[in-house]
Amino acid sequence: MVSNPHDHRVAVYADANMKSQIVAALVTGAQVAGIARTADNLWVLIQLPDGRQAWVFTSAVVVDAGYFSTLPIVAPDASKK
Repeated sequence: MVSNPHDHRVAVYADANMKSQIVAALVTGAQVAGIARTADNLWVLIQLPDGRQAWVFTSAVVVDAGYFSTLPIVAPDASKK
């Protein structure tokens, strides 16, 4: 699981890029499923509660290291919004 332990919302992006469109936010205490990660481990693709998939900056959330290492590596798709 990917979680937000902070006392603020964490932005969730359409693509693995801080300049990408923000499509949602993880509220404090939110837990979502991780689906994949980028090769540099900076971004994790998550499944939002409404079924959409989006990216979150890895350092902005908490992901168990053992779980994170099992996620497949994928290339972000800049054309996918």
